[in-house]
Amino acid sequence: MSSTLSNLTSENLQTPYEGASFTAQLLDAGVPQASIDQMRECECADLFFWLYEDIRKDEAGLINGERHSVIAGVFVTDGRLLLLERNPQLGNERPFSMGGQVPLHEDVRVAAAREVCEETGFACTPEQLELLEVVSTSTSGSKKLPNVPSPRTIHHFMHRVLSFEGVTPGIRESKDEKHELLLLTIEEALTDERVEKNYRAALGAHLARIEGKP
Repeated sequence: MSSTLSNLTSENLQTPYEGASFTAQLLDAGVPQASIDQMRECECADLFFWLYEDIRKDEAGLINGERHSVIAGVFVTDGRLLLLERNPQLGNERPFSMGGQVPLHEDVRVAAAREVCEETGFACTPEQLELLEVVSTSTSGSKKLPNVPSPRTIHHFMHRVLSFEGVTPGIRESKDEKHELLLLTIEEALTDERVEKNYRAALGAHLARIEGKP
């Protein structure tokens, strides 16, 4: 690895995808060899291609040895129930949430509405999303890139629906993708370990604010 880090974005990503050259670019961008080895050991998905696609689509970039991204999280609720989703193709251990990564040059609200439509089948426009908060976090690493600092900005939205009539929990196919849907009461979602930890924390913080708790 060179002493000067080489940032890795869609502009300088080598295409088409080839495992060895992409791995060399990751190392040159500051990803430790130990992280590369962990990615190879993952059995649920090809993390290299998954990360490559994030960078190619401008949904993430490696800047100064860190993985930067923007996330849209959406609480789709009728006031009692919460609709959650996960990609079953990435393994049963992957937690449920709702939302996804945002292309770096796309309006966050537009991206969030698209995620709801794609993942749940609910017709959703950007205007129907109520922005709750924007937070910046820095994690020690994401599933896509273990043990690499991962600064990210998370925009939390609320999408209120009249009811979930017609929604069937389980596998839903959309285009070439599969989505597993889960309906829980809000109280259940706060403690159910199948729900992504940060998503639960954000939901709990939102409820505490509207209930006037410190």
